[in-house]
Amino acid sequence: MRGMLTAVEIDVRVKEWETQGTEFKREFSTDPIRKTLVAFSNDYAEAGGGVLVIGVDPSTRSIVGVDDPEGTMRRVTGLCRDGTIVPTLAPRIYPVEVRGKTVVVVEVRRSERRPHRANNICYIRVGPTTRKATPDEEFELVRRSERFPFDMLPVREASYEDLDLVKFAREFLPKRVAADVLDLNGRSPVEWAEHLKFLIREGERLVPTVAAILLFGKEPQRFFPHSSIDFIRFGGDDPSYPILDRKELTGTLDALIKAGVEVVERYMVRGYRFSERSPVRTDIVEYPLRAVREAIANAVVHRDYERTRTNVSIKMFDDRIEILSPGGLFGIVTRENFGTGINDYRNPTLAVGLNLMGLVERAGTGIFLIRRQFRENGALEPTFEIGDHYLLVKLPAHPDYLGVRLYQKGLTALERGDRNEAASLFRRAAELVPRFPEVWAAVGRLEGLYGNIAEARKAFQEAIVHNPQFERAYLEWGKVEGQAGNVEKAREVFRQGTQALPESAALWHAWGLLEQGQRNWEAAATFFRKSLALQPDEPGLLWFELMRVLIRLDAPVEEVARCFEAAYSRGFRSPELFWRYHRYLSVRGRWTEARRVSRLAERDGVVIAPAGPELYVGRLPTAVPMSKLRGEIESLFCEAGFEVERVFIHKSRRFGFVTLAEGADVERAVATLNGAVLLGKRIVVERKRERKPSVSSRRAEG
Repeated sequence: MRGMLTAVEIDVRVKEWETQGTEFKREFSTDPIRKTLVAFSNDYAEAGGGVLVIGVDPSTRSIVGVDDPEGTMRRVTGLCRDGTIVPTLAPRIYPVEVRGKTVVVVEVRRSERRPHRANNICYIRVGPTTRKATPDEEFELVRRSERFPFDMLPVREASYEDLDLVKFAREFLPKRVAADVLDLNGRSPVEWAEHLKFLIREGERLVPTVAAILLFGKEPQRFFPHSSIDFIRFGGDDPSYPILDRKELTGTLDALIKAGVEVVERYMVRGYRFSERSPVRTDIVEYPLRAVREAIANAVVHRDYERTRTNVSIKMFDDRIEILSPGGLFGIVTRENFGTGINDYRNPTLAVGLNLMGLVERAGTGIFLIRRQFRENGALEPTFEIGDHYLLVKLPAHPDYLGVRLYQKGLTALERGDRNEAASLFRRAAELVPRFPEVWAAVGRLEGLYGNIAEARKAFQEAIVHNPQFERAYLEWGKVEGQAGNVEKAREVFRQGTQALPESAALWHAWGLLEQGQRNWEAAATFFRKSLALQPDEPGLLWFELMRVLIRLDAPVEEVARCFEAAYSRGFRSPELFWRYHRYLSVRGRWTEARRVSRLAERDGVVIAPAGPELYVGRLPTAVPMSKLRGEIESLFCEAGFEVERVFIHKSRRFGFVTLAEGADVERAVATLNGAVLLGKRIVVERKRERKPSVSSRRAEG
């Protein structure tokens, strides 16, 4: 290596001024210096590199020096390694004192790893100027470096017809070529693909490159079967658990990245909140998707497509995601400098293409982004396992969401009746997320279900300590105490809950049910009314429960009727609703309303057992229409002073049954009407023999 430039040599260069191998800057300026360094390193003119001198005023061609030589040298070094220059550079940088003033010299040699890019643009030096390289000039640099990347090699068994050139023209070309150039040039998509080296002319054929097939191919896996992604979702935290889902993701690389993120998102516990007042930040997610996308994109871009036939794999466990990229590290990236910003590209064309499509971060920043995303999400640090021929990224689930999964599994185990497994899962969840009341409420519910009231109380109290306004804890605790016969304790819990949450319709409802079970009708009615006042559109069941209590209290017909209509209009059609209201009306002699309820019930397939006494009517005239016969019977009874609620006639018309209003004098009716003449025929009227109640009647009365 030759020695550093002397003050005399710098003076000579200033007199000769800027040439193919010399550039001057008055002071440090990021973008112009970045372009110059890249152009010197690419050395398109084969001049051996170039020298940049900082501290020379181009307007006067005089040496002015720099105020902070050490700071300027540090800034140049940082520029060469900040990820905007790919691959990174390592020029020789040193200060030289010239006529009492210090300049900074940056010597850049021709790179063996050319072409280099600055912000994804390749620059070259032409005479004393720096400019963008054309695709042909950039391809020539690759050829001169004698190391064509695999992604730039031709796929000779394919043709340009195997490419989706519509996608190429719509999604890639406008981002790669300036709009005015596209408008003025007039090239076809095929011509542009050839110009940008995605197609290589071999004789009369245009052959697509590896990058062209992987980025724009109609069927990429037809030529590269190992370019898919294998996705597996396990049902636990290691591969011994059952596989819940398994699929192979196919398509171009951009489609693979998007599909990989989508399938991870589908299996994430996303947007879960333990309660409305949970202390968890609303922006916490199980996995930050931008980091997931970057990890998948890195695996797809940096993998070895040439020597290995293994797919990229995504394995999703309950507590982590593992993304495996075949091929290992490449170029100047080592175990020691991995993740520090040092970067190299195994597949540079793929990287540039996906970067332009917005799917890959700029060079050297991806690992920083992944780590920052997980840190900001409050999760553990991702880990990177570097093997000789693979790179395995492990993305940990946020511990809160791991607790969620355990909590949900505990609920499932509880539904199966597996108390021990449920208890174990709930306890593990509580260890991970001790501040979440939902977990403690689940523990309390479990202990209460199996009669361990002391432990249940501890768990419910823990839930309320972490969130005094957690409605479910009060609801579950009150129910557990009530089921255990601890009525006063249940009342105390509901009293505490309604004080903390006076607007909770569910708590007032639950307290009302407790009092109803204790036959405290006044209290039950009061609490049901409070619940309905808070939620007047409550489902019909609560209206029915209030109606039932009001009937017990012998409330006014108008209030009971309002409850019936509200329950019925909200779709609550229980046989008991019709039966209780019908009985209530019948007892009060509201026969018209009672008959209406009977008709409503019949529309819903509910048969109501008659409320009043029934009489057998026999020897009826048969040669009469059914409707007329029914009307004549009703008139006969009414003229004798007996109110008829219902008339049933057997299909033979030989006999029937008459239901009288409740409380009617059956004996007087028999004595008065037995042997009476109906349509010219003497009929029989007698007390109906007792029979077993019908199934529908038993169901209603139950």
